[in-house]
Amino acid sequence: MKRPVPNVSREIELACCAGLLALLSVGRPAAAQSTSFLLAPGRAGALEIGLPVDSVLRVFGRDRVRLVDLQLEGHFTPAIELVLVDSRATPALVAPIREVPCGEFALYGMSVYDPRFRTREGVGVGSTIGELRRAYDVRLNREEGHSVVVPALSMTFEINGTRFADSVRVTSVWVWSDPNEVRARRCPRAGR
Repeated sequence: MKRPVPNVSREIELACCAGLLALLSVGRPAAAQSTSFLLAPGRAGALEIGLPVDSVLRVFGRDRVRLVDLQLEGHFTPAIELVLVDSRATPALVAPIREVPCGEFALYGMSVYDPRFRTREGVGVGSTIGELRRAYDVRLNREEGHSVVVPALSMTFEINGTRFADSVRVTSVWVWSDPNEVRARRCPRAGR
């Protein structure tokens, strides 16, 4: 298959692969691993929305990556589940995959369940709504289950239940991105 991705995207892909290798390392001190677990806009550690599934498979290997069907709204929804070393959550991440916007199967978003992943302000799975409110401008969401949206991060912090009390804990983090931004970064020649 001919790659529609320019050399710059190949360099980004290789950098992401190198970062993914850091996630797999065993025996490193926690401080050395912490940057591998940073939640940032469009990113969860070294994983980036738009990263081709083939790149994830090359780094993690098939024994750590599983293809699943999420059956969202009753429709076929392909995704990959990732198992990370020493994770208390299995799977640690679930990433729906699509062929848009660059024409190859790639991560379209990520649900993060591993509490090691944190924003620069230290918020992630297990944090409270109160911690989210103190760190960010948030929007409370009552649609399709209750959650707290942080538009500045392009993240939605999922919760159990229907209360938005400061003591309620985050159960997962949905990392999303604008497909046009992904296209501009990963495959600018693909057009709109």
